[in-house]
Amino acid sequence: MNDSSTSTASVHPVIAGHEITTDERGRFNLNAIHRAGGGEGRKRPSMWIQNQQTKELIQELEAQSRNSCFGNADGQGQDKNPGLAPLNTIRGGAYAGTYAHELLAISYAGWISPKFQLQVNQVFLDYRMGRLQQLEQKREALPSPLTPSHQRTLQRAIARRAQALPEHVRRTAYSRIYSYLKDRFEVASYKDIDEGRFTEALGAVESVALDGEYLPKPGPTEGEGGLLLSADEACNLLALCTHAKWMAQRWQDELGPALNALGSRHASECHEHVLAAGRIAHSMQRKAGVLPPAA
Repeated sequence: MNDSSTSTASVHPVIAGHEITTDERGRFNLNAIHRAGGGEGRKRPSMWIQNQQTKELIQELEAQSRNSCFGNADGQGQDKNPGLAPLNTIRGGAYAGTYAHELLAISYAGWISPKFQLQVNQVFLDYRMGRLQQLEQKREALPSPLTPSHQRTLQRAIARRAQALPEHVRRTAYSRIYSYLKDRFEVASYKDIDEGRFTEALGAVESVALDGEYLPKPGPTEGEGGLLLSADEACNLLALCTHAKWMAQRWQDELGPALNALGSRHASECHEHVLAAGRIAHSMQRKAGVLPPAA
């Protein structure tokens, strides 16, 4: 009796990392059990079948199968059809191997070692009770964590926000952002955030508050009150001053006279704002040491 195909069940028992496949009649692959049990040459299924005690066990199962359905007590086991051979060997092909009734498979596991028999028996019990299928469904229901690429993108976004702050509060900012992500998405690590919520996580990084109660405000510089700026912020402020002075100069030379000639009612108002911005920019550049004191 050579069945030529195996079961197409999506979940098979897995022992020590080895999937224990079945044939179309539900018999278990002894070759897979052999690999799970260590794969010793002297413990091959062919060696076990030659054992006299094994032969007697097979004969007893064959005798019972002719008279009743051996297997589960309710008659719903793998052998609900009388006459099913407890042992079947498929030679050649993708499904080659020796397949045995569950009771034989457990007996074979015990022949390998008593400890291994207990392990196989528990896995088979879970398999029959449908617990393996439930575990598989739970694994499928778990969120898929962020891909490595999206993890790096999130890291860069966090670094960009933290590095924009004064140096003495950056470490606090890093800690605050990572803690915020873990609390918001209820994960142990930002890496565990569901891949499907990556865009939301990126938005959370940009929106998290990083002032007030979360970060200590910088105190005044020694000798005077003032705002402590990072090097990048100071450069940006000086660049703004340069643009403001450029606009003030163009206003005086060209734009102001042109609007006045057109009779624009905004000419006078703009004149005051633009020149005030130019004067403030000039003063800030001088204080920053960009211009000499007499300039």
